[in-house]
Amino acid sequence: MVWVQLADSVGNWSEPYPAYAAPVFAPQAPTVAIGLDADGVQLTWLHLDANARYQVWRDTRPYFDPTAPTTDTVKLDDVYPPVGGGLLTYSDATVDPNVTYYYAVVGVNALGQRSAAEKYLGVFRFGLTARE
Repeated sequence: MVWVQLADSVGNWSEPYPAYAAPVFAPQAPTVAIGLDADGVQLTWLHLDANARYQVWRDTRPYFDPTAPTTDTVKLDDVYPPVGGGLLTYSDATVDPNVTYYYAVVGVNALGQRSAAEKYLGVFRFGLTARE
């Protein structure tokens, strides 16, 4: 608990009153599904209550570390959950069809703490050759 006082524009102060902060929980890594849509790659996951937002990362190396990005690591966007939570999606339309990409979605709580990026996804593109 902290005590708060308010002041107006002429310097009058209110009586102190107690203020309570809502608890902040450790961020959680979401479980993400990956697929292709008309524009490129689509990531989908359910919102977890401990997270205030999500960071979407991409790299050309599997098991990359978003906390130690290299020149190949790209933070694509911050995704905010809808009011009431639910399903979130992110579409990456900047992909090159000749490159294999790997993605990580990191949960971030209200204090800016990030979850581990332990759940990676990859998009693999390769042709199949029929056997004779």
